[in-house]
Amino acid sequence: MNTKNTFYLLLLAAVCTLGAARSQDMPCKIYVPNVFSPNNDGINDTFQPALNCPVSTYDFKVFTRWGQQVFTTQDSEIGWNGDINGRPAAAGVYIYTLKVSYESEEGANEEIKTGDVTLIR
Repeated sequence: MNTKNTFYLLLLAAVCTLGAARSQDMPCKIYVPNVFSPNNDGINDTFQPALNCPVSTYDFKVFTRWGQQVFTTQDSEIGWNGDINGRPAAAGVYIYTLKVSYESEEGANEEIKTGDVTLIR
């Protein structure tokens, strides 16, 4: 079995499941992948969270293991393409922070997520 194809299939299934699970009484679900491969093959070329709800604020940042910020956006439709200053970033582990605000039946909510992602080439 080709593990590369298996990985892509599992990631796609997780993102599709989150999108399909949308309902008015369900809290916002946020899925952040832990691996991406910016090799321009059209599969997992950008690193970005998947959301199943509209957000009122969005702040997504990526850092090196030494704390250098390499990417930031306030637009949930934009992800990190794996470049640092216009050059391909080295394969390895990067740290992210994500802060989102959204409305639910309970009122205003804010979530902060942190974690790491592995960039593979």
